[in-house]
Amino acid sequence: MARPPRVNRRISLTPRTAKRITRAVLEVERGDRDTDAGHLRTPVGGDDLARGTFTGAWDKGTTKTVSDAALSGVTYEVKNYLAGLNPSGTMPCVIGYALGEWVLVGWDWTALSGYSGSAQQVLAHNASGRLVWLNTTACP
Repeated sequence: MARPPRVNRRISLTPRTAKRITRAVLEVERGDRDTDAGHLRTPVGGDDLARGTFTGAWDKGTTKTVSDAALSGVTYEVKNYLAGLNPSGTMPCVIGYALGEWVLVGWDWTALSGYSGSAQQVLAHNASGRLVWLNTTACP
């Protein structure tokens, strides 16, 4: 799909606004560009998304250390706003950098506890509020 055509709009700046923008740019240019202070976003490699892995249960609303799947030795502190997860082993996931923090975006559904590729199943949650797979024979 082609991008929509760009619309050139003229922006008018007051002298005060232009000076403020200039000061901000010069401050960033003077500083160490490898530190977090000079960036609006700080993901490794400049991407807003990263592939990662984690182990152990991860409750909604909590933070967990996620290892980068592509860069050895790189970890992120990631917030889970989505669902309680209970993986059976290491779970692949996708994380995104938004509004100054790393957040969980998605995960490998087949790595959730109880998954079977050879049975008809439904997704439910256990007494702890974590997602689990159930065989349809377990449903009343």
